Amino acid sequence: MNLLRKIGNRIYGQKIASNISLPVHYRLGRVSLVGNIRLGDYISIADHTSILSKAALIVIGSRVSIGPNVLIQTYTHDSYQKITSHFYMEVTTEFDKGLLSEKLITIGDDVWIGANVVILPGIKVGDRAIIGANTVVHSDIPPDTICFAGRDLSLKKRLYT
Repeated sequence: MNLLRKIGNRIYGQKIASNISLPVHYRLGRVSLVGNIRLGDYISIADHTSILSKAALIVIGSRVSIGPNVLIQTYTHDSYQKITSHFYMEVTTEFDKGLLSEKLITIGDDVWIGANVVILPGIKVGDRAIIGANTVVHSDIPPDTICFAGRDLSLKKRLYT
């Protein structure tokens, strides 16, 4: 379903498909939401973000801000196969056989996700976490933590004043 505008919320030509639970108040840029996704209230998702699920659920809490060019995906493909071309697998209906894993992704309330972030399958992001730009999230992020890209995934406790 391609939604262009809905009164009371801001929607700009994004692709929304499958089992999507839209919140009461939200702002979506040009995004792709595909699969089994539950979105909390007062979320903001910037342009060119893809949130993709085949079967596993993606839960995004309330008051979450997601920057541009973010990828949140519940599945990966088997890197031990002889053929890893997605195009070949899709054409020959081998794609679903090549899925290595599909795991739940949970993003808590009041989370801020910067630009160009990739969140891998099975990740849990705690409430009030901040994920800096260009970070690949490959392990869980505790609540009240700032996570940013670097040599390794760096975590710092978030302080409040």
